[in-house]
Amino acid sequence: MPYYEDINTITHCLHWDLFENTRNLGKFLPSMTLRKRHGIHSQILWFSPTKSMDVQNRYGNVSFTIPMYDIVSRFGENFYEVDEMSFSDRRCVRVLLAKTAPLTRSRIDTSSSDASIYKMSYWSYAFKKESCGVPNELEIAIEVDDADCRWLYTRCKMEPNNHSLANTQGFGRHTNVCQRHNHFSRNCPYALSLWETKMKLESK
Repeated sequence: MPYYEDINTITHCLHWDLFENTRNLGKFLPSMTLRKRHGIHSQILWFSPTKSMDVQNRYGNVSFTIPMYDIVSRFGENFYEVDEMSFSDRRCVRVLLAKTAPLTRSRIDTSSSDASIYKMSYWSYAFKKESCGVPNELEIAIEVDDADCRWLYTRCKMEPNNHSLANTQGFGRHTNVCQRHNHFSRNCPYALSLWETKMKLESK
């Protein structure tokens, strides 16, 4: 039976420039990156299981964290497969939480003990920790409208992250230490430590 890790909270993480835009608007800015590749014609926001603030977070500088209970209470419990991407040191599993069923996606059976995301009780979920001996990393795309973007912004707890290793060169995990910039062989302009981001937040 697969080993799972509980999902108690999930996090939407932003680089500093996108964080400032978000704070000025008072709402999150949705992405449409799934449209062309996956036939999903909806606005989405990306979340992932919450990490410790001290650990390098490749998604950016500022995290917005919300209990999973609040998410499924508002958006329901219908998860759909998006894709899986395998790397030498990890596997990334991406799922969609949608209010309406996408025509091209298969619904995840959350009662199955082999599902990528597994329903433990009425509101508690877990994700598969490993596949084929390498760790899984879960990314959750949530289908949203403008009201959802405002609701999520007001409900999430804001916290600084450690993104100081964003431009570190190396092998394995260190080849993807900034999700936004390193894929395009660019240095991240916001390679800030936890303390530096905290000071910037407190100065605003």
